[in-house]
Amino acid sequence: PQFRRQFVVRDQLTRAGISVGANIAEGFGRSSDAEFARFLDISRGSACELQSILYNVLDLELIVPETFDRLYSLAGEAIALNVGLTKYIRGGKQWSKGNAATKSANTSRKTTD
Repeated sequence: PQFRRQFVVRDQLTRAGISVGANIAEGFGRSSDAEFARFLDISRGSACELQSILYNVLDLELIVPETFDRLYSLAGEAIALNVGLTKYIRGGKQWSKGNAATKSANTSRKTTD
């Protein structure tokens, strides 16, 4: 039972982590900024799911608190960057990192906004 629980939790963590990047990539490949922003929202949800699973893993004592803190913080940083990029794509507040890269990428996609 313990081994099975570890496998299931590790699988959930892996799927949520992969989903973060996969949704960003899929959204970037879409035809409009609105669609890109929608996939960024989905990606942010996956990162929040990852943080939730980390709490479960900590409660099950499958990781030590120091590892939890580091991983939770990294997921939080990813969420913050995601929020900033989403606001930038939607024309809101200026995104502080990577404006030039995002602007040049936007010229290769059709925008409908």
